[in-house]
Amino acid sequence: MSIYISNYLNKLEEDLENKVLRGDDILGLSVSKQLNLFILKNIYDDWKSNFEKNKSSYFNYENENILDKINSLQNTLSNHIHIKFEDLRALIKKSIIDLIKYLYDPKVFLINDLINDKTLNDLSLDRRSKFYIDNKEVFKSLINKMKNENLTSNEVRLVIDTFSFEKNEKLIDELKSILECEEKDLKNFYKKPLSYEELFDVNEGEAQEIINIAKNKKSFKDAAEFILENVEKRIINVEDNVDIKALLREIKEDFI
Repeated sequence: MSIYISNYLNKLEEDLENKVLRGDDILGLSVSKQLNLFILKNIYDDWKSNFEKNKSSYFNYENENILDKINSLQNTLSNHIHIKFEDLRALIKKSIIDLIKYLYDPKVFLINDLINDKTLNDLSLDRRSKFYIDNKEVFKSLINKMKNENLTSNEVRLVIDTFSFEKNEKLIDELKSILECEEKDLKNFYKKPLSYEELFDVNEGEAQEIINIAKNKKSFKDAAEFILENVEKRIINVEDNVDIKALLREIKEDFI
């Protein structure tokens, strides 16, 4: 599958001829509107992640006036995307991989995407829902609940678990067309996420919280140290553990 993605990116680069891309360009970048939206989502998440990592301890970012200004800045920036393909290439690749994960396990993908957002509330949920064409009822249910109370990661998971998700044949056809591959290639590429609860001796929700905190560290070194600090003490030869290595590789992708 990597070769299919590389071929697509190379062709895209040739077609664009060093063009500077704006928001409207990205919305029409491929035949798949959902892929285009995922690219925009990843641009937004990349900016937000860097913003969170660079917060100063000298200021109160939870002040209502500050929150309004940050929200206004986000809205303004979203209308002024200005990016060269060479800077976008890695995000397009990530968006394609995300889309394959979303296609074959939408429930898990949505849960991880939402609980990864450290400022999850009804407003941020409404913003995030705009990056998804389908499953609007999931977001509507969560937004309604969050208007009355803040939901924990586990409560978000429980709400999403109440929904059923059907296979999206249209999306499969779009990806096959974009990557010039067969569905078996998409299936072979998709790997069901590993379960890390036993590594930390906690439940699934708490394990994901540890991973999310690690991914929001300022560097991969800090993230790796945090993971190793939280690993279940009974595990010996931690640095040689196959599952820990797999988890660290997964986390490292967020810092590339």
